[in-house]
Amino acid sequence: TGVQTCALPISNAFVFFFVEQQWRRGVQQDLEVGANALRILVASVASEGELATRGAFISVDLSRIRRLTFSVGGGTAPSLLSTLPKTFPDSVFSRATDLERPHEVEWEDRHYSVVELPGRFANGGTARLRLALDVTEPKGIQDAYSRALLLITIAGGVIAVLLGVIAAR
Repeated sequence: TGVQTCALPISNAFVFFFVEQQWRRGVQQDLEVGANALRILVASVASEGELATRGAFISVDLSRIRRLTFSVGGGTAPSLLSTLPKTFPDSVFSRATDLERPHEVEWEDRHYSVVELPGRFANGGTARLRLALDVTEPKGIQDAYSRALLLITIAGGVIAVLLGVIAAR
């Protein structure tokens, strides 16, 4: 029964880590799609000034990733194009410069994965791309699944111990 007692927590740990990795991969893919679209947009316009006229098209395209909000800033303007809420904290982006490891932040009862990346306009000017993906719902599902796995592990352990005691008698 010792093997069975150990098997359940170990298998549940593997399931937990698999679900965690799948969730993170999905978040990263959504952020990559948004970042690539923004990079293409920025590279296709000659300068910061032209972005405002062509930016509406990309806003519509990126709205297909319904949980994604973003902003594009340039050298002379902090925000040339933005779908981020006006009060979204700027400070969270300074710690989020790696697309493979986005920064997690809680804001107004929502959970976000955020990233800030560089971009270049066609004229060589630099751009700052900020993306915030609302992961509240998938994170909540993952948390509920984790709690269920923990309860199953505890219940399985208790049952295994009780069966072991009964078998020993």
